[in-house]
Amino acid sequence: MDKEAQPDGLVGRGKVDVPSQFDIAARTAKEQVVYTGFVAQDVEKAAKELNYNFSGVDAAKNDKDLYGLRYAEFVVPLVKAVQELSNKNDSLQQQVNELKSLVRNNNQHYTFSQAAINTSLSDSLLEQNIPNPFANTTTIRYNLPQSRTGETSAQIVITDKNGKIINQINISCAGKGAVTVDASKLSSGSYHYSLVVGGKLISTKQMLLAK
Repeated sequence: MDKEAQPDGLVGRGKVDVPSQFDIAARTAKEQVVYTGFVAQDVEKAAKELNYNFSGVDAAKNDKDLYGLRYAEFVVPLVKAVQELSNKNDSLQQQVNELKSLVRNNNQHYTFSQAAINTSLSDSLLEQNIPNPFANTTTIRYNLPQSRTGETSAQIVITDKNGKIINQINISCAGKGAVTVDASKLSSGSYHYSLVVGGKLISTKQMLLAK
């Protein structure tokens, strides 16, 4: 039997769909879209490393099967993670507040910045202690301007290596002077002594106690 002539678009018994220009344009536009999301294998790996039984991954059952993700399952672990981060942030903020309060209320320590150490008065002098190193006692000499007599207070402040005040000796702001430091009850080690005039740090030096 001869094949009957078929209308345009028909071949044999099957119909050939010819896409319209609109369909072609729509398909081309869709191919240009970049979709974002998680890689299922990466999610599965991360969950295993965290020993977390995550139900949002549909693993491939064989080498021809595909992985899948159920994004609705991400909600619970994400909410839990946000809650944990919020708790950690609250805890850190509380620690910061406590540290700020400690700094404000800690009047037993001196904090000497480098800028303060470099500050000096041309007419004030703090000498190196003699002897140094020393075993029990040592002498610290200083010089303060005569014009400051009665105007302000001055101290020799002795601190340990952590900045904790060991002793504070009030001195007269009247020319040359000396103080004797008794360190018989202190442990061997490095200490610092500073000249403070009117609340301003003038100079700091180191002394070594070696018993």
